Amino acid sequence: MNEELFKIRVTRYHYMEMRVIMANFKEKYLAGEIAFEEIDEYSYQWGMSDDERTLAEYLGLNAEEEDAWVSVSEDALRELLDAQRNQ
Repeated sequence: MNEELFKIRVTRYHYMEMRVIMANFKEKYLAGEIAFEEIDEYSYQWGMSDDERTLAEYLGLNAEEEDAWVSVSEDALRELLDAQRNQ
């Protein structure tokens, strides 16, 4: 394998690895990688961290999704996300 090809493969792998690490709750849920109930674990992790983002930003939620979750219920948020998941 030539050195240039190796660098491309390493870079692609590194990008994929970073994408997995950096994906937020919403991205992973919409991709079918995690169950909706994982929102509780993400919320806990945020609460235990020094992350300066709001919880909604940390989870990847937009204003409509945050409002549905906070003002209505978890089920309302799940319905909004499921609608996106099924598109």
